[in-house]
Amino acid sequence: IPAAFTQRQALNATPVLGQWQVQENTLAAQAVGRMSMLTLGEMPDECLLETTITYTPGTQSCGLLLRADGALDRYYQVRLEPANQRLVIDRWPRKGDEPFMLERPLAMAPGEAISLQLLVDGTNLVVYADNRVALSCRMYDHRDGNLGVFVNEGEATFAEVSMRVRATEA
Repeated sequence: IPAAFTQRQALNATPVLGQWQVQENTLAAQAVGRMSMLTLGEMPDECLLETTITYTPGTQSCGLLLRADGALDRYYQVRLEPANQRLVIDRWPRKGDEPFMLERPLAMAPGEAISLQLLVDGTNLVVYADNRVALSCRMYDHRDGNLGVFVNEGEATFAEVSMRVRATEA
């Protein structure tokens, strides 16, 4: 399936919160004691998203924002939570005291890279972490918006960030 997504989409790194270091397809943030967010451009309805994340000790969480609006008032989130050793799919805003959408255990350690591969097809989302953990869900609440990355209380680097579509849909 990934081989079908051959047309690379241009990414436009736009910091929203915090300080970011941007070098080609690598993004890094130091967000000790705060949250840092950066958007990368409009997500197509169907795409393959890939990155490799490395974080430092003490990082609370980091990951990808999907279909985020310009003000970051609504989005989906694919989040690594090192302290809880889990991968989470969440949405914002949540209704009432509703919990996050999905979680799976994911062994991880500071300084060790974790590769994420996300397949988006309309309302379908499938996430693969290191080709050993998979999650899938529907994204009904937010149908359009930007791709982004975030770091919450820590430091993380996102290497080889890419967004690709199938050549027939470019």
